[in-house]
Amino acid sequence: MTARDEAVGATGGPGGPGGPGGPGVDTEGGGGTAPALAVAQSGRLGRVVLLVLLALAVLVQLVVLYAPSGPGGPLFPHADKVAHVLVFLAPTALALLAGLRSAVVVAVLAGHAVLSEVVQAAVLPTRAGDPADVLADLVGVALGVLVAHLLRRWGVGGSVPVGS
Repeated sequence: MTARDEAVGATGGPGGPGGPGGPGVDTEGGGGTAPALAVAQSGRLGRVVLLVLLALAVLVQLVVLYAPSGPGGPLFPHADKVAHVLVFLAPTALALLAGLRSAVVVAVLAGHAVLSEVVQAAVLPTRAGDPADVLADLVGVALGVLVAHLLRRWGVGGSVPVGS
């Protein structure tokens, strides 16, 4: 008999309190611990998916912020500002939905907003730092927090640890 079998017997398994099967033991195949396990596993899978999407969003962010500028003008007026908002909104929302601490996520991404413009101005000869881009990045972070909050209210993603 395994430790799990002993625990089930002590807490309501065969011969334990609650009669055959007892509470939490699925003897009929119609519910019990199996669905709870499936929900827990789907929660872990969902977090893994969110973390993979987060990694992809960060990769896109790095390319957008640090790759040399291509020839030609923007697709529409202020397209670069829209891009800045989006490349900070997506990682923020995904990180929060994956359950990372909100204070850490916001601090890291807000710091990266400022740092990326300093690097563009000081190190990358084909790029220029722009304080308006920092503002667009910070708007993206704020919108990411809002999007994650709204999606969690609607039951999407994980929860952010309390006190974060």
